[in-house]
Amino acid sequence: MGRLLEFIDELGELDDTIVLVMSDNGASAEGGPRGSFNEMYFFNFEPENMAENLARIDQLGGPEAYNHYPWGWAWPGTPRSSVGNARPTKAGSATP
Repeated sequence: MGRLLEFIDELGELDDTIVLVMSDNGASAEGGPRGSFNEMYFFNFEPENMAENLARIDQLGGPEAYNHYPWGWAWPGTPRSSVGNARPTKAGSATP
């Protein structure tokens, strides 16, 4: 961050620069071991069908899906915690 700000200053643009520092608490592991095409299946007590999920793979990320990727993809996105972002740590005062 310091080197970036120094460079912007050298360009003479520091006074016209807004710096935003943001944080993300990591990836969600709510998709379970196999992932989920639409979490509404879970809330409606409907078991997910892996064949249907695979048939709808091109719809992931679109308006008809509310998908969650599986644990195996969520864990690398939350390197300091093996449980994902759905669980607070340190009594909720910090994110994983």
